[in-house]
Amino acid sequence: MQSDSISFCFTERVPGAQDVASGSAFGGHEFIDLANDEIFQSLSLAHERAMVTVDSGASGVLDPIGLMPLRKAIAERLAAQTGFDWSAEEIAITAGSKEALLCAGLAVLERGDEVIIIRPWQPFVPALVHAAGAVPVFVDAQRPRYTPDGNSIRAAITSRTKAMIINSPNNPTGAVYSRIRPVKAALPNEACC
Repeated sequence: MQSDSISFCFTERVPGAQDVASGSAFGGHEFIDLANDEIFQSLSLAHERAMVTVDSGASGVLDPIGLMPLRKAIAERLAAQTGFDWSAEEIAITAGSKEALLCAGLAVLERGDEVIIIRPWQPFVPALVHAAGAVPVFVDAQRPRYTPDGNSIRAAITSRTKAMIINSPNNPTGAVYSRIRPVKAALPNEACC
């Protein structure tokens, strides 16, 4: 039985290949090859099918900060673990640490803010600081263990310091940082971690 659903795919253009493929090899779905920049289907039919999906509420597009049932479950677990109230609106699910750092940076940093970054670092770290309009301030880790020095961090703090990115265990060195006690009290507006 032929399905009414259509999937779009991008493939390498092969001379003589069919532009529209369907049949049992595709589970009864029709695939429209977008590699040649043409859709061999009337736009009104494509629009009609798209509107059926939109009207049903099943667009297939997920909330960019995660599914609500998952965010609620995480909020409940955090509340049980920490003793503080958490709501699903305070939870964001990301595809990894890079996306999480970028989202956090865009949420809290403003143009001209400074962010302390301990070197060595991964190239994306200063890039996400720049993306938020902030300025990276680098503090070199001490060899041979590649751990940060509290005095060096304290010296890098200014009135514009908004955050510090702590990468422990450090990538790329693998160094695990011990607690740096005096830093939190030194940051303006309690803007640490």
